[in-house]
Amino acid sequence: MEDRAYTWKRRDGWASPVELNVLMGVASAKVVSGRGPFTLTQDGEPIARDKPRLEVLQRFRTAISQRDIGHVFRIRKGNGETVLTARAVRKETLPIDSTNGNRHADEFYNWVLTNYSEYHPRYAGAYVCKPSSQHAYGNAVDFFFDTLAHQDKVFDDVRAGKCPTPIAHAISERSIWSPTGGTHYYGGNFHAHLHVDFSPQYSGYCGVRG
Repeated sequence: MEDRAYTWKRRDGWASPVELNVLMGVASAKVVSGRGPFTLTQDGEPIARDKPRLEVLQRFRTAISQRDIGHVFRIRKGNGETVLTARAVRKETLPIDSTNGNRHADEFYNWVLTNYSEYHPRYAGAYVCKPSSQHAYGNAVDFFFDTLAHQDKVFDDVRAGKCPTPIAHAISERSIWSPTGGTHYYGGNFHAHLHVDFSPQYSGYCGVRG
């Protein structure tokens, strides 16, 4: 489909978006004959189990090119090891340095505006010098959406790993999530906005970092 490009996960983060044939070249190199059978998952749920190399590559190509943008697809070996993580993205990115100088804040800002425009996200700030908050370093972003349901959908997608930015914490309503601790009850002020802060975390005097 002409409105989409494709990216895959590397050790240092998500690769720059490419055309489908380039992604399939990467997939072909990573899905090696003799290391199967292979399983294909979408957002963690299997959609093709115990397939030989050529069949799983074909199923992967069809799924990532035809299903909705944003799903995360993984190809795993028989022992469960992931050999490829990939997703489709919109070609129309928003390359805006629009928050405050923290590259992770800018990246998350652009990801939200690109992928959730139908929820009418409203930027609610990144930098404020207050103690015990990553906002003190510009290392956090807040967003309002049309409804709390929309807010929770973005929160769920962050928890599912769909966001390319390294997240440290996300807070929505009464829930707080981190990649290492999972989701827990949040006892602070009720969040009628989505709060996200990023890794690495900072401490010390106020001021935008990174």
